[in-house]
Amino acid sequence: MKINLEFFKNLNINISTVRKITGLIACLLVCVIIVSYDFMHLSIVSIGEVVPVDIKAPKNQRFIDESIHQRMKDEEVSKVEKVYVIDKKITKQVLKNLTEFYTLLENRQIDSIKDEREKSLANDFMKISPYKVAKITVVIDDLARKILEPDGYRKEEKNNIFKAIKNKIEEYDILTQEEKILMYKTLDYFLRPNLKYDEEKTQLLRKEAAESIRPVERYIKKGEIIVREGDKLDKSSFNLLKSIGYFDSRITFVQNFIGYFLLFIFFTLILYFYLHHFNSDILAEEPLVYFIELIVFLSILGFKFYNIILSHNYNIIVENNAIPLFSVYLIPLAAIAMLVTLVVDSKFAILLSSMLSVIGGLIFREMSFVVVMIIGSIVSVYTIMSAKTRAEQLLSGLYLIITNISLVVALHFINMKYMTFGQDIKFLLRDVLHGFFNGAFSIIFAMGTMPFFEKVFRVTSALKLLELTDLNNKLLKMLLEQTPGTYHHSIMVANLAEAAALDIGADSLLARIGGYYHDIGKVKRPFFFVENLMGKDNQHENLSPNLSAIIITSHVKDGVEIATKHNLPEEIIDIIRQHHGTTLVKYFYEKAKEELGDSVKENQYRYPGPKPQTREAALVMLADSVESATRSLNNPSPSSIDNLIKKITNDKFIDEQFDECNLTLKEIEKIRNVFSRVLLQMFHRRIEYPDRELGGQGVLR
Repeated sequence: MKINLEFFKNLNINISTVRKITGLIACLLVCVIIVSYDFMHLSIVSIGEVVPVDIKAPKNQRFIDESIHQRMKDEEVSKVEKVYVIDKKITKQVLKNLTEFYTLLENRQIDSIKDEREKSLANDFMKISPYKVAKITVVIDDLARKILEPDGYRKEEKNNIFKAIKNKIEEYDILTQEEKILMYKTLDYFLRPNLKYDEEKTQLLRKEAAESIRPVERYIKKGEIIVREGDKLDKSSFNLLKSIGYFDSRITFVQNFIGYFLLFIFFTLILYFYLHHFNSDILAEEPLVYFIELIVFLSILGFKFYNIILSHNYNIIVENNAIPLFSVYLIPLAAIAMLVTLVVDSKFAILLSSMLSVIGGLIFREMSFVVVMIIGSIVSVYTIMSAKTRAEQLLSGLYLIITNISLVVALHFINMKYMTFGQDIKFLLRDVLHGFFNGAFSIIFAMGTMPFFEKVFRVTSALKLLELTDLNNKLLKMLLEQTPGTYHHSIMVANLAEAAALDIGADSLLARIGGYYHDIGKVKRPFFFVENLMGKDNQHENLSPNLSAIIITSHVKDGVEIATKHNLPEEIIDIIRQHHGTTLVKYFYEKAKEELGDSVKENQYRYPGPKPQTREAALVMLADSVESATRSLNNPSPSSIDNLIKKITNDKFIDEQFDECNLTLKEIEKIRNVFSRVLLQMFHRRIEYPDRELGGQGVLR
């Protein structure tokens, strides 16, 4: 069916927005359905239906446990193997067919054979001497009898039988390989499975096995299992459940759905308004929206699945006391908080994990779960966002372990009045262990799955970016060794871009790394750029302005190729591609006009673009231009620096370089102030370019 998109265009809604809204609605409905479905009550309607989860007794009662009785019978019946008997008719017929085949061979009556496969075998036998044919047929007849008469074989055993036949035939050294193959083909053609399943005898033995099990009477205590998962609801269990009011207290799916739907709508609106007001860039990124939806879906699915595990009541026996093996403290919700922090935003991660904790608390009906998960998530977010190295990120797992154990101990002391001291200590030790495993698994899961999410959703996490900040990085070392001037320039650009990003609320880490790598393409032709001349002759003096412009602008394309080859994140490659936008290489353009006149086309002296698509790319563009231009000032002063920065930013603005990113005039003003403040402390002398080059890229940039 062809979808008419004009409706959305008329509403000024792009297709990406439609996809995001559709995905949100689908995720919302699926999550509400999953969390609303009561696996214990909803599926049980009448006798004979399969119970999806274990059902526990709410009170003490004595009864005949039909479920255990039936299970014991089933176990005994399963021990009875199927009975197979030899079909003598098949055995006789196979041997008869072989005898008739031998007779035809002896009398050389090949033409009377109608079956093509049998005739082909006969023709192959005619190529062998009668003496050998007689020997071979004796062996074939002997093998056939040994297979069919003592034990026989089933159809399912054919492969094994013929494997054994092949091995046996290989033992006959007096035969050629062709004769061995002919023997194998003959047996394959004539042999037939002669074991038949005797259902009557099998069922009789199974019936006797089931009848040998006596009914089991037991006294059930409160909390014990009445019906086990996978068993059919029998009459005895049904009556017991009915007597304790199990069916009368059932909560319908519709009631659950309405309640959870309203709750999810409320939470969704909170998340939307938070992002809309404080981090709208996330809403604009389609992969990030899908990532958030997937995280929520997996969390809800994990909660329901784990709740089913808890309902199974797996216990360990400690000093004759049954201690549940699993608890809610094992759920690694902090891993979700870490992932969202690294991929999306730290504050949003706290908000999302808090909401998931509330939903989990409703599912598990555990207030302690909410407390431990919210506080644990906050600690995880704070420690992971502060980490600058892999070791520090792994250390956040240790902080989470300490937090979990502390909270578990605190909650146990608060609730100790509800149980005996000895019993509480056993539960405390179990939960302390669970808190430890929770923290360890959370950091392992977050770090282990991060590359997967980065690849699938085409996002770059802070973890990946942090690796690129290492100045001992292979690519940066190459930049330092081959283009030392460009390297130091890039460090300065990174500092400027990072400081400005912090001030306007952009991604400071991305801006900083974009500054590091934005000129990586200059390693291909280092001495064509002024900062790398180091007293050497200017390479452009012997070139035409057009060729010089081509060389200068090509460092962007070269940079993209080098960055792609070294697997830099797409966001960094975009900054490299966009950091000059479509700006004009003014020096060579003016020089060309002086030589050739007005026939020179301006677009031949512009960078290919695209223009900056993000604020971070725009920051690197401005930092690149400002840093290179300020080095040319002979007598720098606050006023001269301010005027220079203002001129450069105005030129970029007039040249429409910021038209495709979300940079506002107010933010541009903030950037100017930050650049001015930082440059007063960090710039050093550089050859001053003519005024006409200011706001361009310098003579050789």
